[in-house]
Amino acid sequence: MSSRYQKGYRRERMVRKHLQKQGFLVFRSAASKGPWDLIAVKDHIILFIQVKSRKPTAKDREIFKTITFDRLIVHKQIWVYIPYKGFKIYHG
Repeated sequence: MSSRYQKGYRRERMVRKHLQKQGFLVFRSAASKGPWDLIAVKDHIILFIQVKSRKPTAKDREIFKTITFDRLIVHKQIWVYIPYKGFKIYHG
């Protein structure tokens, strides 16, 4: 397992635990090349989450904006872990 993969997995696990404590049911898209690492569901809320260890690039944000969902209330988020500070959440 590469160290980049391990770091990403640890960050995803941190986000997953954080959301589970808030009552979300969280699904992981393991080894996915798609735009979402995690999907979290609670009541009428669906979160599609990309987890990063750095600030999103312009390309990340552009891809993020182009994905739309018809007839659903969906929240798209990028979570960036900042060591010793916690998560910064970018909303789509």
